[in-house]
Amino acid sequence: ETDEEYSSFMMRLPVHENFLETPVEAPVELSKTEYSILLGLHKFELPTKGLLKVLGYKQKTGNFKVAIDKLLSKDLIEYTIPAKPNSRMQEYRLTIKGKSIVEGVHSS
Repeated sequence: ETDEEYSSFMMRLPVHENFLETPVEAPVELSKTEYSILLGLHKFELPTKGLLKVLGYKQKTGNFKVAIDKLLSKDLIEYTIPAKPNSRMQEYRLTIKGKSIVEGVHSS
């Protein structure tokens, strides 16, 4: 479309429907224990005993179990052997999402 003098014009560009609404993910709120676990996994994959040591715990606590479950469900950490979550060789590692949170903490 243009004006009568042809001094300006308007062009309509169609937008693909997938770009009309961009889902915005809410920020993840983490407890001190959850942050500590993420920071502990920043450089290395660790087994449960290694994470307990990072946290200063001698044994698994309810708080630890809840933190691990939340981090797994929020896709911030993952198992190194996903097919065998109860394997004695099981370790945890950060996901890409978990790494982005840790890097955000370190860059602030």
